[in-house]
Amino acid sequence: LLLIFIILILLAAGIFIFTRFFKVKAKKMEEAPVDPRAAWEIAYDQFNGLEKSSLLEDGQFKAYYSRLSGIIRLYFENQFKIKAPEMTTEEFLWSLKESRHLTVEQNDTLKQFLNSCDIVKFAKFIPRVEEGKESLQLARKLVEETRIVSNESGSVSG
Repeated sequence: LLLIFIILILLAAGIFIFTRFFKVKAKKMEEAPVDPRAAWEIAYDQFNGLEKSSLLEDGQFKAYYSRLSGIIRLYFENQFKIKAPEMTTEEFLWSLKESRHLTVEQNDTLKQFLNSCDIVKFAKFIPRVEEGKESLQLARKLVEETRIVSNESGSVSG
């Protein structure tokens, strides 16, 4: 009888902690502000901020490439509703390929771009500053080629 009582108390405590954790997590998710701008506009602003930073000049290549790949992943998440930040590079590329939002050439360019970011982030490769600038231009090109712009008449063009 005592054992059943102890089990019930532990079960109740577990349920209490579990529900409290999810309420806090749900509340934090609700509080996150949603940016009403188009995905490409957000990406361009972030590119500009990264370009103005001194990360490349200061030799902070890992931070620079982490931000750059994060911008691209967030852009594709917002643009095509793909949960890119939670995926590995391979999962992300496979998901985009399966979605058929990108051409074969765009998929290849994105794969090359993300792999070069991963090499700097994880393999401790030290690129030249010029390579970092080229990577930023490549990221801008990917966004430019895949963005969808709505005009006043409501039609969509790419």
